[in-house]
Amino acid sequence: GPVTSYRLEAGSASGLSNIAVLNTGTVGTSISFSGVPSGRYYIRLRGVNGVGVGVASNEVVLDVP
Repeated sequence: GPVTSYRLEAGSASGLSNIAVLNTGTVGTSISFSGVPSGRYYIRLRGVNGVGVGVASNEVVLDVP
């Protein structure tokens, strides 16, 4: 079925989600955070719907100064 929200996963190394796993609650494609500590984050998104959670997107590396 169609995506109803997205799940954001962030980890301290590739493939991990040990920092954050959160449901965006929306199908919006923009999200922002404040107060994120400096560091390198490995981020993926997964589509969510009534059937469950989809496969992970390509991973993006985000360096926060």
